[in-house]
Amino acid sequence: MNRPDFYEAIASTSTDMIALLDTHFTYLACNKTYADVVGHLPSQVVGATAEKIFGREFFERVIHDHAAACMTENKTVTYEDWFNFPTVGKRYMEINYYPYLQDDKMVGFIVNARNITKNKWLIDDLVKKQQELEEINKKLAQSVSDLVATKEVLLRSNESLEKFAGVASHDLKSPLMTIRWYIQLFAKRTAGKYPLKDQHMLTGALKAVDQMNTLIRDLLAYSKIDHPDSFPLTEVDIKQVIHEALSNLEQEINARRARVTYDDEDLPIVTGHVRLLVQLFQNIISNAVKFLPKTKRPVIRLSHELQDDGFLLFKVTDNGIGISKKDIDKLFTPFTRLHSEEKYHGTGLGLAICKRIIEHHNSQIWIQSKKNGGTTLLFTLPLKLAHSAVASS
Repeated sequence: MNRPDFYEAIASTSTDMIALLDTHFTYLACNKTYADVVGHLPSQVVGATAEKIFGREFFERVIHDHAAACMTENKTVTYEDWFNFPTVGKRYMEINYYPYLQDDKMVGFIVNARNITKNKWLIDDLVKKQQELEEINKKLAQSVSDLVATKEVLLRSNESLEKFAGVASHDLKSPLMTIRWYIQLFAKRTAGKYPLKDQHMLTGALKAVDQMNTLIRDLLAYSKIDHPDSFPLTEVDIKQVIHEALSNLEQEINARRARVTYDDEDLPIVTGHVRLLVQLFQNIISNAVKFLPKTKRPVIRLSHELQDDGFLLFKVTDNGIGISKKDIDKLFTPFTRLHSEEKYHGTGLGLAICKRIIEHHNSQIWIQSKKNGGTTLLFTLPLKLAHSAVASS
């Protein structure tokens, strides 16, 4: 096979569009692929001009200047553009123009056109996704900035709230104690001088003062819990925590003849704050003792189990009045009361404080219950690192 035949064989078998044009943009030759794509026979293309094949507007806008630069500057010219072919429709093409010389004289140019539509789609899709990602990153950056700003505002607000709560509790407790003292003094001086119902009014006033004092105490406790510096987490013997909580509640438990049981044989060391955990168990056990009919003996069971995620799961189960499903989620909201003060006394802050304590320990708390079917309150506490390693091994 001689050189012309070799070149002709390459052109005829190539999937690229290949053609030879003279300096007047008239076709001298083309392969079958070129002719098929432009919608003509090879014999119809040869002798025609590029303007005729592609139309004047497209020829002048896209083809002419690139091809002219190839011939006048004697250099390869490459570009990409969309072409709308009559047979295959719209395609994105990579076009290469090569100078064609004979005896060092420019006699035309060779065109090699390759379909790169799929590559174009992929690139466009990547560019679009990149732009979307950049937009998402901008929004995330703005969200992070907003969160940081919000956190700073909340920190300042919490600091202000804690200071206010401390001052308010001190300023409120003092006059409350004065009111209590005057009521007691008045009751003592007037003992037996007024009807029994009037004496009951004084007793009610004293109860109201005590309730207000309890509310102030709970509000102060609630406001302080979110400050990690005030309550650093250390290793805590949870067995001692439960003992202390039960000791603090001894009078309340004995008054109701409540039976509280738990297995302290294998209670592990946890990561927490002793005072907060004592308050947590006190609030939970106190609720279990409180919320059931006066004629019924409270039976409360504390149980626990090690979890694979490095936490200790506690369950406090009682035989109380239970909670309807629609009310369960409300109970961790401050000042939520499902019953009147006359029936079950309290401030509505007990479980809200419990939730804050649990969140301070990066843990979870939830309730399982049904009306008149008792309640199980569940919460987790982080284990000491050594126990976490054992649990996960």
